[in-house]
Amino acid sequence: FKAHSMIIFDPSSLPARVAKDGIPREILQNRYELLEKFGMPRGYRMLDAGASFWVLSGNLFTFVSVLMWIWLAGDAVISSVTTIVILFPIFGVAYAIFSTKD
Repeated sequence: FKAHSMIIFDPSSLPARVAKDGIPREILQNRYELLEKFGMPRGYRMLDAGASFWVLSGNLFTFVSVLMWIWLAGDAVISSVTTIVILFPIFGVAYAIFSTKD
């Protein structure tokens, strides 16, 4: 925190000269506010959320498709073990998603 805050808040540094109306210290807590201070459009937030959604869903569906292939192509023992092993993470993720409060 100290190294990058020294660079940002030094009046002779490039970020301090480029920033509009100076840089408050609280801006380092939120990356969107920092990027908007340097001229990023507000629509970037939606782009960032969409990109995060597609990357995470792509990872999830790739993982699920590999597990489905193992489950369908394997023996009964492998299918049973795969089913048991998969249930615990599914319940854990479902619990984490539905128990969080914003």
